[in-house]
Amino acid sequence: MWKEQLGITVNLSSMEWNVFLDYRKGPDSQIARQGWLADYADASSFFDLFVSDSGTNDGHYNNPEYDERVKDAKFLTDQAERARLYHEAEEILMNDMGMIPLVFYADDVLIQQGYEGYGVTATGNKYFWEVNQPETTVCVGSQPATLDPNLNETVDGMIYVTHMFEGLYRPNNDGTFELGQAAEVKNDGTKYTVTLRDDIFWSDGEPVTAYDFEFSWRRLVDPATASSYGYIGADFFKNGADVLDGTISPEELSVKAIDDKTLEFEIAAEFTYVDELLAFPSLMPLRQDIVEANPEAWSTVPETLITNGRYVMETIANEDKLVMVKNDKYWDPDSTKVETITYKLMSDDNAILAAFKNNELDLIDTFPSDETVSLEATPEFHRFGNLGLYYLQVNHEAGSTADAEE
Repeated sequence: MWKEQLGITVNLSSMEWNVFLDYRKGPDSQIARQGWLADYADASSFFDLFVSDSGTNDGHYNNPEYDERVKDAKFLTDQAERARLYHEAEEILMNDMGMIPLVFYADDVLIQQGYEGYGVTATGNKYFWEVNQPETTVCVGSQPATLDPNLNETVDGMIYVTHMFEGLYRPNNDGTFELGQAAEVKNDGTKYTVTLRDDIFWSDGEPVTAYDFEFSWRRLVDPATASSYGYIGADFFKNGADVLDGTISPEELSVKAIDDKTLEFEIAAEFTYVDELLAFPSLMPLRQDIVEANPEAWSTVPETLITNGRYVMETIANEDKLVMVKNDKYWDPDSTKVETITYKLMSDDNAILAAFKNNELDLIDTFPSDETVSLEATPEFHRFGNLGLYYLQVNHEAGSTADAEE
């Protein structure tokens, strides 16, 4: 089709997933299949992808007019004016061929009959702590690139992190949010004061404090961390962008632990999705002593992967499985029904489907695409709507040869 319509010869290549993630950011990638699930239910989660200084702008798209409209719209409370600016930004992006939209996401999942109590959200997260059996084995991805909440950038990584860590808010199975580590959250416009629960502890018995949130949030936007999700904090906190671009130090971020149980912070605007962001993996607390003792590898072994959420990591068997067990230090143990979750790490869709058919897996969210029509007719097939989009990423810094990666 490209040859006939555009006179371009396209050579398709296939890569192992983690290799592909790195490759499509580099100078050799020219057109690559890309996808994005919203981090939260707001248009900004998509438009931010293509802002020139975004850590997720893998195609290196750069148009100051687009940037200006997206950044102006993000902080508006006038929804009509906000929509107008976003429509203008969309027109600029399409005219520039900043990306080529393909199809909307749908989360096609195979679930064993009788398996109940799971949660599947519009942003791609999946929750297993209320499943109706004491142990469960699922496959939601291959070997994760990281289990560090500040550094994670994948959907499967988000699932793992959400089961091990908890923010000021926590998610419910139905996609809503409620207070998590926070006992009370008060705000006066953009200024927030948080009181933490008295009964929250890390999995090694140390209390969770406001300083753990302060450390994590500063680390997220610290340019030295080089987190692709640093933009979350840059846009959320009042002076987060100044920290991320190096104008001020991370210690000057508009976040302050007043004492062990009191956290104050100021955000950039009166966002409608504050509770979602305060439950998002990037903004979950971290232990400064644990992270700084082994910055590169603290999250790679169970011994130092100290968590504050529903589960602790028991086993990390690279390229095979992750095993999580119920955290006996979690403040609300009765709400966690499942004692053990085993995540099989698999990348071969045929092998994943075979394991499901052999009852080795309770739930899978990938299988060979040519099996979709036949699987749709089975009672195990479920399709969930997603706030997501598949598109072709055009590398705006690439040369003239048209190679496409998939």
